[in-house]
Amino acid sequence: MIVNHLGEMYLLVYVCIFVHEAGHAVAALMIGVKVKSFQIGDDLFAVKAGRVSVSLNPFFGSGVSFCEDQLRTKGRRHMAFFFLAGIAFSIVTIVIGVIVSRINSLYGSVLVWTSAYCVAFSSMPWCPWNSDVKQLRRFLRVHEK
Repeated sequence: MIVNHLGEMYLLVYVCIFVHEAGHAVAALMIGVKVKSFQIGDDLFAVKAGRVSVSLNPFFGSGVSFCEDQLRTKGRRHMAFFFLAGIAFSIVTIVIGVIVSRINSLYGSVLVWTSAYCVAFSSMPWCPWNSDVKQLRRFLRVHEK
């Protein structure tokens, strides 16, 4: 039964969001932008260890805090690389989820659908929250000025 696996499914949601945000952090480090903090979830009920913060609620407020001034000095390609890296890492997680679904359909499905959620909602420039594409467009507009 699915109810017996809720804790494991919740943990897999964390894994998917962690991988997505890790994509941004790795990209920032690769292009020489300082990562200030790495956060999974909102600040409510968060456990903090140095620059890493993990909350009980992984769905809202996740993100990588970085030095915006450093990113602004980079070119357009570096900006696109930084913002799209999370989406790329989520796509890799979808592929892993498809492979895992051959072994365990429940876990594979959670990986695929949660990562697809990350890709879809990170790609929407018209959404009310700060999606990756929305932030990229804002940074590119500022960079052109």
